[in-house]
Amino acid sequence: MDNTYKEVIKEHAFTAVVGSDIYKDGFKPYSKYLSDHFNNGGSVIYIHSKNENKGLDHLSKLLEIDLNFIHKEGRIIFVCRDDYLKEGSMNIIGLLNAIEKGLNNLNQKGSSSNQVYITIDYLWCSMGEDKLKFAYNRLKGICKEKNATFIFRYIVEDLKKEHIQTLLMNHKALLLCGINDFEVPSP
Repeated sequence: MDNTYKEVIKEHAFTAVVGSDIYKDGFKPYSKYLSDHFNNGGSVIYIHSKNENKGLDHLSKLLEIDLNFIHKEGRIIFVCRDDYLKEGSMNIIGLLNAIEKGLNNLNQKGSSSNQVYITIDYLWCSMGEDKLKFAYNRLKGICKEKNATFIFRYIVEDLKKEHIQTLLMNHKALLLCGINDFEVPSP
């Protein structure tokens, strides 16, 4: 049984991290592992929203990692999901294409390991169940084709009860986000 973050990520390329957004420290546990990931030549595509204000400086401060060098090397790509909003609805195909294009760029640069970090919040939950299933199926295909790891951070407060099963059934691994580290629940 996987019992550490590194073991879970190594074994499961499509991982769910469930946590609360109450403390606004959702990245703190991730930052200690992300530093190792970058030090080992890895790259990240970070999907964010405009209201998160997740520019490079803000993210560096939040993660407590100097990302300027990583960014200059082209090993971190920011994709604003709000750029794919149209009349209050997400252009999921456009967003998925942007993720795939980013992974192609990272692979062409010779990145040893690529992670895609996506926060699942109210906007994702506002999509219909069919659209969610389509998005997950396409992301799973991209994951396999591009040999990438996807980390989905689910914000508990934003999940709708009727979507929880659809959201979480797509993952073989589940991590609980604590204040300082991840917990791997036992069955």
